[in-house]
Amino acid sequence: MLSFYLLCSIVYFALLGLLSFFWRKERSIPVDFSTPTWPVTLLIPFRNEEKNIPILVDSLRKIVSPELKIFLIDDQSTDASWEVAFKCMQQDSRISLLSSPGEGKKDAISYGVLQADSEWILTSDADCQFSPDWVARLQPYFEKDAAQLIAGAVQVNGKEGFLTVFQRLDWASIALVSQVAMDFDRPLMCSAANLAFRKSAFEAVNGYEGNKNYLSGDDEFLLKKIADRFGNDSCVADFSSHNLVLTQAENAWRDFLNQRARWASKWNLHNSVLHAFQAVIPFVIQLFWIASWGLLGLGWEGVVCFFSIWTVKLLAERLALGKVLRSFEIPVPWFHYVMTSLVHPWYILAVGIWSFSPRIRWKGRLIETPKVKVERL
Repeated sequence: MLSFYLLCSIVYFALLGLLSFFWRKERSIPVDFSTPTWPVTLLIPFRNEEKNIPILVDSLRKIVSPELKIFLIDDQSTDASWEVAFKCMQQDSRISLLSSPGEGKKDAISYGVLQADSEWILTSDADCQFSPDWVARLQPYFEKDAAQLIAGAVQVNGKEGFLTVFQRLDWASIALVSQVAMDFDRPLMCSAANLAFRKSAFEAVNGYEGNKNYLSGDDEFLLKKIADRFGNDSCVADFSSHNLVLTQAENAWRDFLNQRARWASKWNLHNSVLHAFQAVIPFVIQLFWIASWGLLGLGWEGVVCFFSIWTVKLLAERLALGKVLRSFEIPVPWFHYVMTSLVHPWYILAVGIWSFSPRIRWKGRLIETPKVKVERL
């Protein structure tokens, strides 16, 4: 049994080492700001974001893009978000304020796409901040006829502490897996906080038809539909620091776990055995690490094995996630890598269990846990 644990830890190290090998530090295409740019419409749905909207608008005003239009789309806010947004939009003539006639983020984005007169659509969230050349850095991809969807990286801003650092490392793992998967024409996931797609592609796949009844998952469902319709190579990734979008970190573990459980609860909605398998594998891997604590009860050989495999685990994660975070110029002390490595398996276990809860909430709305249905590869 001890040799089995050692072998599995070596395989884990090799897997993360392989992923980190395919992570490229800078991926952006150089931008010539003197050339004409594509018209772009940025859609930002919001619900009960009165505290974040002033910060959002301040960041939007700094984006350098003359052909940019920005739609702030109210998703039936119950606080003063509309009034705050209406006041803030006066600061930038590119910003328009819309009210979604439907319910949920998907309806809000669909309404924004309908109102947009540009071919390229960008989406983000109301708690995000952007670099001034964010839109300009995406322009070269708009020239590529094959590109239908462009995914970018996301990281977190927040009060410094272990929870924020834990989220940075978690986002780094998402970026690593997402970028490598797209590079091998196997698009797996993306984030609507940093996403671009063609309006014609959105219309060709009928938007969110087929999954509109589920409030979450606007990004991942659209990714899968566009990949199925136009081919996997139609979805590209630019996860360089130039195109990084910062989102607000969750301030409490409960909120963070609820967010991740909401994301994880969609694992079975793609009617794909392969996608379900890809979702379950990380959970199984973490069960391996949790079970390894039993080695401590097997005498000194078990203790040596335990510390050996966990050292391998830590070095593998430091190698892979450290490379991603260094490319974003985000330093993380060794201590936080150690703490995250210890906590992460239990976090995945908690998220996996929570994802089956019928009481997951988002923006004050109850999300119904979907029924299992996997039919194809």
